[in-house]
This record gives sequence, C-alpha cells and structure tokens, in this order.
Amino acid sequence: MKSVRHGFVSPPPGRSAVEPQCPETIGGDRHVKRYLVLAMRRPTFDAAVVAAHKAFLDDLRARDLLDCTGGFSDGSGGAYVLRNLDSLAEAQALVAQDPLVLQHASDLTVHEWNLR
Repeated sequence: MKSVRHGFVSPPPGRSAVEPQCPETIGGDRHVKRYLVLAMRRPTFDAAVVAAHKAFLDDLRARDLLDCTGGFSDGSGGAYVLRNLDSLAEAQALVAQDPLVLQHASDLTVHEWNLR
C-alpha cells in the first residue's frame, strides 16, 4: 500500500522512488486545471518574508486554491500548485500578490500543468 507524506508517494516495497504527487490529487480529479508555481530565491533573499508567504499560502488553502506546497531541500526556493482557477492569467495575477513577489525576495514563474 502506498502512503503519502510531505507531498510524495512512498515507494512500494523493493523500489527506490516514484513520481512526486500532491496528496489531494492522488485519485482525485485530474481534469481540474492546475498551475505550478516555481519560486527561486534571489541572492538578496530575506528570511523575514517567510512568515508572510506562509500566511498567503494558508489563505489560498482555506479558499481551496492550493493543492500542495514545499521548499527545495537545497534551500534555493520552493514550489506550490494552484487549482480551481480559470486561466493562466488568473493564476499569474494571484501569484503577483505573494509576499515573495511584493518584497522582491524571489523570482516566481507560473506554468499551466497537465497532470497525468
């Protein structure tokens, strides 16, 4: 049996790895448009922005607009997946409100993501 932890599917016995998946999408509706947001820290990144960024993500989750989120293990940035938006333009407008953008802490890019 597969178990989900920290946004990844645990490998089945005898296998070393499987593709990462957001917990909410496992067995979920793959026809819902999703948008992958990549956040790469700038050299001038100030960790003081993290609390405001997490509050922003909590608000998205409360509005059912966030599938999953997480930081990269090397500390270079992170990513999150948006859902329940009508267009790439709408996703980009929402991401423009992220404190990481407003405080020029990270460079964020948004991609419409076709899940399989």
